[in-house]
Amino acid sequence: MIFPYHEILRTKTKRRLLRKIGWNLQKLRSGLMNKNTFRQSLQSYLGVLSHCCGHGIKNAIDDLVNE
Repeated sequence: MIFPYHEILRTKTKRRLLRKIGWNLQKLRSGLMNKNTFRQSLQSYLGVLSHCCGHGIKNAIDDLVNE
């Protein structure tokens, strides 16, 4: 959603983003995905978040990845 001074990511988009990162993390841990590919996909998601006020979601991603 776009407001005059900031943009907010839709809730549905946040949930989908976290779900896909979780799936990619499981693939990484099981050996179906290499570390380089995981980093590339993670940077892509963080690039999407750079266009909005997504500080909370970035912290959630850090917590998910650093478990």
